Amino acid sequence: MSSQPSTPRLYRFADEASGLVLGCAVVFTPWAFGTTQDWSMGVMNVLGWVLGLLLLVKRGIRWQSGFEPPRWNDGPGRRWPVRLLAGLTLLLLGYVLVSALNPRGRIEFTGGADDIHIEPLEAIEGLPQTWDRQTTLSAFWNYLAMAMAFWSARDWVLGLSRKERRMPDLERRTTGSPPQRLRVLAWILVVSAATLSLVGTLQRLDGTPKLLFLFETRRGPDATFGPYPYRGNAVDYLNLAWPIGLALWWALRRRWLRVSGHASRPGDGVHVLLLPLVGVIAFGIIVSASRGGFLTLLALMPVCATILWGTGRLGLSTLMGVCLALLVAAGVGWGLGGEVLIQRLKSAQTDELSNRLTIYRNGERMVSEFAPFGSGAGTFEKLYPMYRESPTEAWEAYAHNDYLETRITFGWVGSVLILLTLVTVPLCSRWGSGIPVGRTFVLLWMAALGGMLLHARFDMTFQVYSLHFLFLIACAVLSCLSTVGD
Repeated sequence: MSSQPSTPRLYRFADEASGLVLGCAVVFTPWAFGTTQDWSMGVMNVLGWVLGLLLLVKRGIRWQSGFEPPRWNDGPGRRWPVRLLAGLTLLLLGYVLVSALNPRGRIEFTGGADDIHIEPLEAIEGLPQTWDRQTTLSAFWNYLAMAMAFWSARDWVLGLSRKERRMPDLERRTTGSPPQRLRVLAWILVVSAATLSLVGTLQRLDGTPKLLFLFETRRGPDATFGPYPYRGNAVDYLNLAWPIGLALWWALRRRWLRVSGHASRPGDGVHVLLLPLVGVIAFGIIVSASRGGFLTLLALMPVCATILWGTGRLGLSTLMGVCLALLVAAGVGWGLGGEVLIQRLKSAQTDELSNRLTIYRNGERMVSEFAPFGSGAGTFEKLYPMYRESPTEAWEAYAHNDYLETRITFGWVGSVLILLTLVTVPLCSRWGSGIPVGRTFVLLWMAALGGMLLHARFDMTFQVYSLHFLFLIACAVLSCLSTVGD
């Protein structure tokens, strides 16, 4: 049975356009130099607002006509986690907007970092505040676009394809296989990441300082990778993608075995393409010579292997094959970039983690200065020069510790709101109603998110638009999932 004829034409257009815009955004944001420039952030904001507008159109049609599209969240489950997540989203956006509209002061640099003019302003006490209204307002527009993309992605992923609408309800609920829309999104992410890994590796072998062989940067060739001006950001993207690729491989392999049976040839099934792609992504992480990215990879590999072994019901030979594929990929990466990586690991103590320890000491003083509401989203760079121990210290734009920078700019009140929002996402998967998938798929998807959260402790992961955006899209997918067992 199909509900397609009864679907309003405008609704169908908005739904299909949402998928197209979302796919374009997922591809565009890493390749537009990590969305680290004003023009690319502007493009991504427009795409986010378009996604939000399309979502409002779909919601309006549902409300006005009473049309209820067939979706994956029609089964049993509690709605409170999703409602809580929506409330926290609005609360966070309101927190940033109030701080932007409630400036505590204005900081101007008339010369260098030592020529600072501070103009105090009257702010309402007891409300979030900022020391730079324009910077925090720009951050608000970015966050608003990301929030719109998050909820639009969630709404689109929960929709049924035409084939899935014709399936009996019981069959849909018991397959445990990711639906078509989720598979398309995961494939886009994995293929894009594998391509980026190859391009970055070729750039390293060539020795070019140009991003994508086209554009010069102020950084040397060893500091960049692919389209990213900073290798650490590129590796964050890769460490997000390869566990998702592994999750998709497990789910498609499970589906192939159920449909085709064990008598089929081992090379059959589209899932066999995913392990090579995962390997390509993995060796790019090593070639990049990112210390934090490499250590995150080392932490994720045994975690993913344990998940596959403990919940994935893989035979020992299959599990060993997966581990061997990852080890071969790591060996290739080590052969191409292991020498540089070893040198960087050895220098971790002598260079104080690329001056991070100094930044951390200065940052802790900033935390105590701006409690409890923080200095305002995005204001770290303008405030940091005033907290250096010496005028000769470098003027850093980021704390290279997202947890520390969040405490500085959002305060402990905003940090608690962010933490509650993050915790609510897996609650939607645990107690909500959504797409029925295996426990292994959910855990591997969570491992991908955990890798980014781990690396953010030592780098500027969530200060980069593309990484923040992709993390939120992955969170949107996780909030759609409902575990049915393996």
